[in-house]
Amino acid sequence: MSPRTLVGYEHDLKLWVKYAGDVDVSQVTTQDLRAFLAWLHTDYKPHRFSGSEHPLAAKTIHNVWITLSSFFTWATVEFEMPNPMKAIPGPHFEKAPVEPFSKDDVDALLKACKFSREANTTERRRFRMRRVTANRDRAIILFLLDTGLRASELCSLKNELPRGKPRGIRRAAIAGQKPFCRPSLCLVSVHSGESVLHWHIVRPYRHSNHPTRTRRPRVVALRQELG
Repeated sequence: MSPRTLVGYEHDLKLWVKYAGDVDVSQVTTQDLRAFLAWLHTDYKPHRFSGSEHPLAAKTIHNVWITLSSFFTWATVEFEMPNPMKAIPGPHFEKAPVEPFSKDDVDALLKACKFSREANTTERRRFRMRRVTANRDRAIILFLLDTGLRASELCSLKNELPRGKPRGIRRAAIAGQKPFCRPSLCLVSVHSGESVLHWHIVRPYRHSNHPTRTRRPRVVALRQELG
């Protein structure tokens, strides 16, 4: 189970305790849980960073239902009690359609990676500056478009490529996995692979003060794997 899942479970269960109070788990009824889910849908006002108090989305309420189902399934075994969630079906929700980027959108994203916004000055002509992070940002954009990964999944990737496997980037092992479980691969296209490779070639040493020194010894091995 990932750390993010545990954080989500903790948040949802604290919300349940806030609603129901410190009640004995064996005393919780199906009706209590139905009322809680209805309260989330109608009366609960979420505390968001944006300050918005819009009602929770149906998908969020479904996630709370998953948390409660997992908790009471565990409690049923641990305390030998009936499962009050068994009679409550999962709330229905519709997945929001994902509108794909057009070719013009992709070109605009890649162009924005390379140059900064045009500067308007009073004493000289308008100009754009090449962004220092252009190679990194281009690799990130192409990788996200190629794989559909979330930002958190992208941040957990490693650049280890096992020999004999398809072209790809190894995902970091999830906490709690069994030792024999191998991290999965994110398959990438040639363009994404070349962008990641180019970024490794030109990026500076992390602990070096010299801006032009690179990690070339690591890149040689990466090029062999990508080839």
